[in-house]
Amino acid sequence: MVWTIVIILVCAFALWKGERVERVVAVAFMASWLLTLLVEDRWHWGDAQWNVLAVDIALTLFLAWLAMTSGLNWLLFAAAFQLLGVVTHLAVIVEPSFVAKTYLAGLIIWSYLAIGSLAVGTWISRRASRL
Repeated sequence: MVWTIVIILVCAFALWKGERVERVVAVAFMASWLLTLLVEDRWHWGDAQWNVLAVDIALTLFLAWLAMTSGLNWLLFAAAFQLLGVVTHLAVIVEPSFVAKTYLAGLIIWSYLAIGSLAVGTWISRRASRL
């Protein structure tokens, strides 16, 4: 429930006050979140979430591409945190005995940090446009 509120508020802030890149990233985060809700296996959370991994890889590649082409530093952090989420998925694939709580905690932490990067990026963009 907290994640739902956070992602909606941060993305709404980015859509309302952000520049073009922040708005695009907000849409990408929302699309990724909604797609994850559709493809996740809620009955076997301790197992590798292959479909969620695919969504996360796509978002990671998109954020990395934007970071390389836009020159915005906050995107490096967003892409890096998203990449850590992908690595967390890979840890479960490589070591199936990886504890489910650790798997979920890792994904949650990296997700909050990635969306936090968008919030900071939007704040910086808004502040810069006022100067």
